[in-house]
Amino acid sequence: MLTSPSCTRWRARLAAWSLLVVVAAVVLHASGNGALAAPPLTRPSSWRQWLGDRTPVETAFALARLAAIAATWQLAVTTVVGALARVSGAPRLTAAADRMTAAPLRVLLSGAFGIGVVTSSFAGTAAFAAGTRPPTVETMVRLDRPPTETMVRDRGVPTTWLVAPGESFWEIARRVETVADGREPSTAEIADYWEALMAANRGRYHDADLIHPGQLFDVPAPPVD
Repeated sequence: MLTSPSCTRWRARLAAWSLLVVVAAVVLHASGNGALAAPPLTRPSSWRQWLGDRTPVETAFALARLAAIAATWQLAVTTVVGALARVSGAPRLTAAADRMTAAPLRVLLSGAFGIGVVTSSFAGTAAFAAGTRPPTVETMVRLDRPPTETMVRDRGVPTTWLVAPGESFWEIARRVETVADGREPSTAEIADYWEALMAANRGRYHDADLIHPGQLFDVPAPPVD
C-alpha cells in the first residue's frame, strides 16, 4: 500500500470526508423531532394522519430530511465498503463497489489507498475486475497531421489530446504519466495529475465522467519526479 506524501494527503481528505458524513448523519437524526419527524414507514395506514398534522412546508422539509438521511447512509456505506475492498486487495469486490460509488468518492478512495480504478468506461472497470491491465498505448496524440514541435514536449508528452472512444480523464492521465515517467504510475500519482488535467480544461466539458470522442483537451506538463 502507498505511503507517499501524496497518498497521505489523500488519506487526510478521506478522513475529513468521513468526519463530514458522520456529522451530517448525527445532525439529520437529531433534527427529526416534532414537525420534521419522518412518517411511520412501516404503517402506511397512518400516513394520511401524518400529512394532515403538517403544513405543506413542514411536509416538504420532513421528506427532504428523510431523503438526506438516505443519501447520507448511502455515502457512508459506499465509503466503508470501498475502503474495505481496497484494504483487502480484492479487485472484483473493488470493481463492484466502484459501480455503486460516485466518481469523486472513487477518486478519494483510490488516492487514499493506492488501490482501485477510476474510469467512466464500463470496459475499464471490467478489465480491472478480471485482473488484467489495459495495454500501454505508445501513440499519444491522435491528429490528422504529423505533430509539430509545439505539440509534443520533452519526454514525449503531448500538449493536446484528441479523445478517442472509451477514453476518460483518468485514462488520459494514466497514459500521460506513464510516458512522462517511463513507468506505470501509482494510483495517487494518477489522481494528482487527473485533477490538474481537469483543472486545465475547465469550461470545456460539462461532466468529467462524460467526455466524448473528438473533444480536444490541453495536456498540462506532468510534475517531474
